[in-house]
Amino acid sequence: MNPIKIAEQLVSVRKHRNEVLGPEVAALGEYGWIILLELFVYYKADKELSLSRLFANNDIPKSTGMRTIKCLLDCGILKEKFMFENEDNLSVELSSEAASKMNVVLRVALQSTSFT
Repeated sequence: MNPIKIAEQLVSVRKHRNEVLGPEVAALGEYGWIILLELFVYYKADKELSLSRLFANNDIPKSTGMRTIKCLLDCGILKEKFMFENEDNLSVELSSEAASKMNVVLRVALQSTSFT
């Protein structure tokens, strides 16, 4: 496949993602998207993931990650599950509405891209 076509499809998927998830998520950029993807996987597997592990797994600086999580909590994309003795072990998950939106985004992304 033509690299220009791939780039155009990725831009289209990003625009659709931002339309579905809203301007709050779009403003968070790539770290926000990485966090949502990782939490989506854990949500679907019905597993918990501490923020310290989430940040470590994805090379996200703690301060950036915590700001991103706070924004996602404030806009209702995430919900807090519980907190251990410190914020490094805070556990969050996608809201059910956000999980539904992620399903839509990922289905459209899969349908609109063909990288073979």
